[in-house]
Amino acid sequence: IIEVSCSGGRCESHANPNPLVPLPSHASNSEPFHAANRDYHRWMGIALWIGAGALASLIAWRIRPMRPRWWWLEPALSLAVALLLGTLATALDFGGWSEPDWRAGIFVFAGSFAAIAGSRIIRTTRLSSSASDATAADRP
Repeated sequence: IIEVSCSGGRCESHANPNPLVPLPSHASNSEPFHAANRDYHRWMGIALWIGAGALASLIAWRIRPMRPRWWWLEPALSLAVALLLGTLATALDFGGWSEPDWRAGIFVFAGSFAAIAGSRIIRTTRLSSSASDATAADRP
């Protein structure tokens, strides 16, 4: 919805994203209002990345096979990968920290979940190869 305000023979138009809440009177080309709005969106994008990484970690924790002994390992990996992929999403210009875009959320979630799955596969192959080496050493 576009609001138009006129004063002293001069009219200005403002795009209002939420028509139920009127724009403040200083919203017309006011730098502090726009700067605060940009900061809000930047933090919402980062919150989306962290939320997607945490969701991937929670879902992976519910899958029991190959779960690590240290509970903090997978959430730390998931959040690190989420921040890395969120930055990549910003570079690829779909969401990122500039706006909370659903494509960035899915990208970060899938990447974090794949990183956890990869770490479990690597850990399992190391454990199985060390176990087979130990049984081979026991044979005469």
